[in-house]
Amino acid sequence: MAKRSHQRTLADVAEVRGIGLHTEAKVTLTLRPAEEDHGLIFRRVDLPGRPLVPVTADHIDWENLSNRTTLTAGPAQVITPEHVLSALSGMGIDNALIDLSAPECPAVDNSAMPFVEAIEAAGTADQSAHRRVITLTRPLTVRDEASGAEVTAMPSERFEVTFFAEYPPDYFLPAQTINMRVTPKAFREQVAAARTWIFAEKIPELLLRGLGQGGTRDTVLVIGKSEFVTEARCPDEPARHKVLDLIGDLALLGRPLLAHVMARRSGHALHAKTVKCILEQIDAA
Repeated sequence: MAKRSHQRTLADVAEVRGIGLHTEAKVTLTLRPAEEDHGLIFRRVDLPGRPLVPVTADHIDWENLSNRTTLTAGPAQVITPEHVLSALSGMGIDNALIDLSAPECPAVDNSAMPFVEAIEAAGTADQSAHRRVITLTRPLTVRDEASGAEVTAMPSERFEVTFFAEYPPDYFLPAQTINMRVTPKAFREQVAAARTWIFAEKIPELLLRGLGQGGTRDTVLVIGKSEFVTEARCPDEPARHKVLDLIGDLALLGRPLLAHVMARRSGHALHAKTVKCILEQIDAA
Protein backbone atom coordinates (compact mmCIF):
# COMPACT_ATOMS: atom_id res chain seq x y z
CA MET A 1 0.00 0.00 0.00
CA ALA A 2 2.87 2.39 0.69
CA LYS A 3 3.88 2.39 -2.99
CA ARG A 4 0.46 3.60 -4.14
CA SER A 5 0.41 7.37 -3.78
CA HIS A 6 -3.08 8.13 -5.09
CA GLN A 7 -6.42 7.84 -3.33
CA ARG A 8 -8.78 5.06 -4.33
CA THR A 9 -12.55 4.59 -4.35
CA LEU A 10 -15.01 2.03 -5.67
CA ALA A 11 -15.71 1.82 -9.37
CA ASP A 12 -19.36 0.87 -8.85
CA VAL A 13 -21.99 0.22 -6.17
CA ALA A 14 -22.01 -3.00 -4.16
CA GLU A 15 -24.47 -4.39 -1.60
CA VAL A 16 -24.22 -6.75 1.37
CA ARG A 17 -27.31 -7.99 3.24
CA GLY A 18 -27.67 -9.86 6.49
CA ILE A 19 -28.51 -9.49 10.16
CA GLY A 20 -26.61 -7.78 12.95
CA LEU A 21 -24.46 -10.00 15.19
CA HIS A 22 -25.68 -8.29 18.36
CA THR A 23 -29.08 -6.83 17.43
CA GLU A 24 -30.25 -9.58 15.02
CA ALA A 25 -31.87 -6.80 12.96
CA LYS A 26 -32.14 -7.27 9.19
CA VAL A 27 -29.93 -4.76 7.39
CA THR A 28 -28.67 -3.80 3.96
CA LEU A 29 -25.25 -2.19 3.62
CA THR A 30 -24.49 -0.44 0.33
CA LEU A 31 -20.97 0.61 -0.64
CA ARG A 32 -20.90 3.63 -2.96
CA PRO A 33 -18.08 5.46 -4.75
CA ALA A 34 -17.10 8.82 -3.23
CA GLU A 35 -15.10 11.83 -4.34
CA GLU A 36 -11.50 12.58 -3.39
CA ASP A 37 -10.85 13.48 0.27
CA HIS A 38 -14.33 12.23 1.22
CA GLY A 39 -13.00 9.54 3.49
CA LEU A 40 -15.16 6.70 4.80
CA ILE A 41 -18.60 7.86 5.93
CA PHE A 42 -21.67 5.89 6.99
CA ARG A 43 -25.16 7.17 6.12
CA ARG A 44 -28.13 5.90 8.13
CA VAL A 45 -30.68 5.81 5.32
CA ASP A 46 -33.39 4.49 7.68
CA LEU A 47 -33.41 7.65 9.82
CA PRO A 48 -35.02 11.03 9.07
CA GLY A 49 -32.64 13.25 7.16
CA ARG A 50 -30.34 10.28 6.50
CA PRO A 51 -27.66 11.47 8.97
CA LEU A 52 -23.97 10.93 8.29
CA VAL A 53 -21.57 9.20 10.67
CA PRO A 54 -17.96 9.86 9.60
CA VAL A 55 -15.39 7.19 10.38
CA THR A 56 -13.19 9.29 12.65
CA ALA A 57 -12.07 9.22 16.25
CA ASP A 58 -14.47 12.07 17.04
CA HIS A 59 -17.37 9.66 16.57
CA ILE A 60 -16.18 6.76 18.72
CA ASP A 61 -18.83 5.79 21.28
CA TRP A 62 -16.54 5.25 24.25
CA GLU A 63 -19.34 3.71 26.34
CA ASN A 64 -19.94 0.89 23.86
CA LEU A 65 -16.60 -0.70 23.04
CA SER A 66 -17.08 -4.03 24.79
CA ASN A 67 -17.23 -6.92 22.29
CA ARG A 68 -17.63 -4.49 19.37
CA THR A 69 -16.83 -1.02 18.07
CA THR A 70 -19.59 1.59 17.97
CA LEU A 71 -19.77 5.00 16.26
CA THR A 72 -22.28 7.77 16.98
CA ALA A 73 -23.21 11.14 15.52
CA GLY A 74 -26.16 12.75 17.28
CA PRO A 75 -29.03 10.25 17.24
CA ALA A 76 -27.36 8.08 14.61
CA GLN A 77 -25.46 5.00 15.71
CA VAL A 78 -23.36 2.49 13.76
CA ILE A 79 -22.74 -0.78 15.61
CA THR A 80 -20.05 -3.31 14.71
CA PRO A 81 -18.48 -1.45 11.76
CA GLU A 82 -15.05 -3.01 12.28
CA HIS A 83 -15.38 -5.82 9.73
CA VAL A 84 -16.47 -3.65 6.81
CA LEU A 85 -13.91 -1.00 7.80
CA SER A 86 -11.22 -3.67 7.92
CA ALA A 87 -12.16 -4.81 4.42
CA LEU A 88 -12.13 -1.24 3.05
CA SER A 89 -8.80 -0.45 4.69
CA GLY A 90 -7.23 -3.78 3.83
CA MET A 91 -8.31 -3.48 0.20
CA GLY A 92 -6.92 0.06 -0.03
CA ILE A 93 -10.17 2.04 -0.30
CA ASP A 94 -9.76 5.66 0.88
CA ASN A 95 -13.15 7.10 -0.08
CA ALA A 96 -16.58 5.48 0.17
CA LEU A 97 -20.12 6.32 1.23
CA ILE A 98 -21.56 3.42 3.22
CA ASP A 99 -25.36 3.35 3.34
CA LEU A 100 -26.82 1.44 6.27
CA SER A 101 -30.52 0.58 6.66
CA ALA A 102 -30.35 -0.29 10.39
CA PRO A 103 -28.13 0.51 13.39
CA GLU A 104 -25.82 -2.50 12.99
CA CYS A 105 -23.71 -3.63 10.04
CA PRO A 106 -24.58 -7.04 8.58
CA ALA A 107 -22.60 -9.88 10.13
CA VAL A 108 -23.06 -12.42 7.32
CA ASP A 109 -20.43 -14.98 8.44
CA ASN A 110 -18.77 -12.59 10.93
CA SER A 111 -15.63 -12.22 8.84
CA ALA A 112 -14.54 -9.50 6.41
CA MET A 113 -14.76 -11.74 3.35
CA PRO A 114 -18.33 -10.79 2.31
CA PHE A 115 -17.21 -7.15 2.17
CA VAL A 116 -14.00 -8.00 0.33
CA GLU A 117 -16.04 -9.87 -2.28
CA ALA A 118 -18.43 -6.93 -2.58
CA ILE A 119 -15.49 -4.57 -3.15
CA GLU A 120 -14.05 -6.92 -5.76
CA ALA A 121 -17.43 -7.12 -7.50
CA ALA A 122 -17.69 -3.32 -7.62
CA GLY A 123 -14.09 -2.85 -8.72
CA THR A 124 -11.80 -0.03 -7.65
CA ALA A 125 -10.77 3.25 -9.24
CA ASP A 126 -7.65 5.29 -8.57
CA GLN A 127 -8.22 9.02 -8.12
CA SER A 128 -6.10 12.07 -8.90
CA ALA A 129 -5.52 13.28 -5.35
CA HIS A 130 -2.60 11.90 -3.36
CA ARG A 131 -3.21 9.93 -0.19
CA ARG A 132 -2.86 11.92 3.03
CA VAL A 133 -1.17 9.32 5.19
CA ILE A 134 -0.43 9.42 8.90
CA THR A 135 3.18 8.80 9.90
CA LEU A 136 4.67 8.63 13.38
CA THR A 137 7.57 10.72 14.66
CA ARG A 138 8.38 8.30 17.49
CA PRO A 139 7.13 5.00 18.95
CA LEU A 140 4.14 5.00 21.27
CA THR A 141 2.68 2.35 23.57
CA VAL A 142 -0.81 2.14 25.07
CA ARG A 143 -1.46 -0.31 27.92
CA ASP A 144 -4.33 -1.69 29.93
CA GLU A 145 -2.71 -2.35 33.29
CA ALA A 146 -5.62 -4.46 34.54
CA SER A 147 -5.52 -7.01 31.71
CA GLY A 148 -1.89 -6.70 30.66
CA ALA A 149 -2.94 -5.91 27.09
CA GLU A 150 -0.88 -3.42 25.11
CA VAL A 151 -0.46 -1.89 21.67
CA THR A 152 2.79 -0.39 20.37
CA ALA A 153 3.01 1.61 17.14
CA MET A 154 6.44 2.10 15.56
CA PRO A 155 7.40 4.53 12.76
CA SER A 156 7.54 2.75 9.40
CA GLU A 157 7.31 3.42 5.69
CA ARG A 158 4.57 0.82 5.34
CA PHE A 159 1.51 -0.47 7.20
CA GLU A 160 2.38 -3.66 9.05
CA VAL A 161 0.54 -5.44 11.86
CA THR A 162 1.77 -8.03 14.34
CA PHE A 163 -0.65 -9.60 16.83
CA PHE A 164 0.39 -11.74 19.78
CA ALA A 165 -2.69 -13.73 20.81
CA GLU A 166 -2.58 -15.39 24.23
CA TYR A 167 -5.26 -17.63 25.74
CA PRO A 168 -5.99 -18.74 29.32
CA PRO A 169 -3.60 -21.47 30.52
CA ASP A 170 -6.45 -23.95 31.04
CA TYR A 171 -7.40 -23.79 27.33
CA PHE A 172 -5.95 -26.05 24.66
CA LEU A 173 -4.81 -23.22 22.39
CA PRO A 174 -1.13 -22.23 22.46
CA ALA A 175 -0.05 -18.62 22.01
CA GLN A 176 -0.39 -17.56 18.38
CA THR A 177 1.40 -14.80 16.46
CA ILE A 178 0.34 -13.29 13.14
CA ASN A 179 2.53 -10.81 11.26
CA MET A 180 1.37 -9.22 8.05
CA ARG A 181 2.30 -6.34 5.81
CA VAL A 182 -1.14 -5.01 4.98
CA THR A 183 -1.72 -5.16 1.22
CA PRO A 184 -4.95 -6.11 -0.57
CA LYS A 185 -3.52 -9.49 -1.56
CA ALA A 186 -2.25 -10.31 1.93
CA PHE A 187 -5.43 -9.10 3.58
CA ARG A 188 -7.65 -11.26 1.39
CA GLU A 189 -5.49 -14.37 1.67
CA GLN A 190 -4.43 -14.20 5.32
CA VAL A 191 -7.15 -12.64 7.48
CA ALA A 192 -10.33 -11.72 5.56
CA ALA A 193 -12.02 -15.10 6.13
CA ALA A 194 -11.29 -15.28 9.88
CA ARG A 195 -14.50 -15.11 11.92
CA THR A 196 -15.51 -13.63 15.25
CA TRP A 197 -14.85 -16.03 18.13
CA ILE A 198 -15.86 -16.48 21.75
CA PHE A 199 -15.03 -18.79 24.64
CA ALA A 200 -17.98 -21.12 25.22
CA GLU A 201 -18.18 -20.22 28.92
CA LYS A 202 -18.68 -16.54 28.04
CA ILE A 203 -21.79 -17.05 25.89
CA PRO A 204 -24.44 -16.93 28.70
CA GLU A 205 -22.99 -13.68 30.06
CA LEU A 206 -22.93 -12.14 26.57
CA LEU A 207 -26.56 -13.06 25.92
CA LEU A 208 -27.62 -11.68 29.32
CA ARG A 209 -26.09 -8.36 28.29
CA GLY A 210 -28.29 -8.37 25.18
CA LEU A 211 -25.37 -9.00 22.83
CA GLY A 212 -24.67 -11.78 20.35
CA GLN A 213 -28.35 -12.26 19.51
CA GLY A 214 -27.60 -12.93 15.85
CA GLY A 215 -24.74 -15.38 16.33
CA THR A 216 -25.04 -19.01 15.18
CA ARG A 217 -22.87 -22.12 15.21
CA ASP A 218 -22.13 -21.50 11.52
CA THR A 219 -21.05 -17.88 11.91
CA VAL A 220 -19.19 -17.73 15.22
CA LEU A 221 -16.13 -19.76 16.17
CA VAL A 222 -16.81 -21.14 19.66
CA ILE A 223 -13.78 -22.21 21.68
CA GLY A 224 -14.03 -24.78 24.47
CA LYS A 225 -11.27 -25.57 26.96
CA SER A 226 -10.19 -28.76 25.19
CA GLU A 227 -11.29 -28.19 21.59
CA PHE A 228 -13.10 -25.96 19.10
CA VAL A 229 -16.83 -26.39 19.77
CA THR A 230 -17.60 -25.21 16.24
CA GLU A 231 -15.32 -26.01 13.31
CA ALA A 232 -12.38 -23.65 12.81
CA ARG A 233 -11.38 -22.56 9.31
CA CYS A 234 -7.72 -22.81 10.38
CA PRO A 235 -5.97 -23.53 13.71
CA ASP A 236 -5.01 -19.88 14.23
CA GLU A 237 -8.32 -18.39 13.10
CA PRO A 238 -8.75 -16.58 16.46
CA ALA A 239 -5.44 -14.73 16.07
CA ARG A 240 -6.17 -13.90 12.44
CA HIS A 241 -9.51 -12.40 13.42
CA LYS A 242 -7.76 -10.24 16.02
CA VAL A 243 -5.62 -8.82 13.20
CA LEU A 244 -8.78 -8.22 11.17
CA ASP A 245 -10.38 -6.29 14.07
CA LEU A 246 -7.22 -4.27 14.70
CA ILE A 247 -7.03 -3.14 11.07
CA GLY A 248 -10.71 -2.17 11.14
CA ASP A 249 -10.35 -0.22 14.38
CA LEU A 250 -7.28 1.65 13.09
CA ALA A 251 -9.47 2.91 10.23
CA LEU A 252 -10.96 5.23 12.88
CA LEU A 253 -7.87 7.39 12.35
CA GLY A 254 -9.72 8.72 9.32
CA ARG A 255 -6.62 8.45 7.13
CA PRO A 256 -4.28 5.63 6.09
CA LEU A 257 -1.57 4.79 8.63
CA LEU A 258 2.05 4.01 7.83
CA ALA A 259 3.39 2.28 10.93
CA HIS A 260 4.22 -1.12 12.36
CA VAL A 261 1.51 -1.81 14.95
CA MET A 262 2.22 -4.59 17.44
CA ALA A 263 -0.61 -5.69 19.71
CA ARG A 264 -0.80 -8.17 22.57
CA ARG A 265 -4.13 -9.40 23.96
CA SER A 266 -5.83 -6.16 22.92
CA GLY A 267 -9.46 -5.48 22.02
CA HIS A 268 -11.65 -2.72 20.66
CA ALA A 269 -11.36 -0.38 23.66
CA LEU A 270 -7.55 -0.42 23.66
CA HIS A 271 -7.49 -0.05 19.88
CA ALA A 272 -9.65 3.08 20.21
CA LYS A 273 -7.27 4.48 22.83
CA THR A 274 -4.38 3.79 20.46
CA VAL A 275 -6.14 5.77 17.73
CA LYS A 276 -6.57 8.66 20.16
CA CYS A 277 -2.89 8.58 21.17
CA ILE A 278 -1.70 8.47 17.54
CA LEU A 279 -3.80 11.52 16.72
CA GLU A 280 -2.52 13.34 19.79
CA GLN A 281 1.05 12.72 18.64
CA ILE A 282 0.22 14.05 15.18
CA ASP A 283 -1.42 17.17 16.64
CA ALA A 284 1.57 17.82 18.89
CA ALA A 285 4.13 17.48 16.08
